[in-house]
Amino acid sequence: MRRRILFGGIKIIGYSDWNIEIITTPSRVSNLGDTVSIFAKATREVYWSDESITVEEGIPTISVSDGILEGNLLTVGINTDTAIKTIIITATFEDTIKSFELLQDGKTIVSHTEWVVSVSASPASGLSAAGGVSTITSSASRIATWTDGSTTTETVTPSLSTDLGSIDGNKLTLSANTTTSVKTATITATHEGISNTCTVKQNADSISEYGDVVLTVGTISFFK
Repeated sequence: MRRRILFGGIKIIGYSDWNIEIITTPSRVSNLGDTVSIFAKATREVYWSDESITVEEGIPTISVSDGILEGNLLTVGINTDTAIKTIIITATFEDTIKSFELLQDGKTIVSHTEWVVSVSASPASGLSAAGGVSTITSSASRIATWTDGSTTTETVTPSLSTDLGSIDGNKLTLSANTTTSVKTATITATHEGISNTCTVKQNADSISEYGDVVLTVGTISFFK
């Protein structure tokens, strides 16, 4: 504890610990970045022998974990991550250190395009009349635009349905076609109300019918 004699015999008999205050404007940064004004002040109470109390002030030294600091202005760049970024501002005065967390928002999606659904089959034609399996390939995709101007493509698997045969996963199974006509299965892929279709053609049954062939041999007479 430091003591000193001042005018009139009044002297300092003690000090409180230094208290450091940090304020930033703005208090939170958007993902696009900003210039942040940092206000930092160190204060402590001074106790006098006449029981009076005064306040002593000091200006701390500032350091930051990210961004560019010039004087009391911190320039924060774009946060290209979806996670919130924490920037640590540290103020130091004499032996007292205080840290402050400045939060920067992560980027978020601001718009989407419409879903685009695609679907195809292999084979798409010539499936045996005896029955068989066709493999269905499908996807639904859209483009997302983020607050930092970047874009990403979202891709999901749509639901599948068919008007002929059955679908298990991405396999369409058709039973035997016993008719003489080609059959067509229409497969529909749907995601969030957006649909697209493809077809699978199955060969007709080949039926050969032979009637009875009758050969009649007549009698030929020769007359003289």
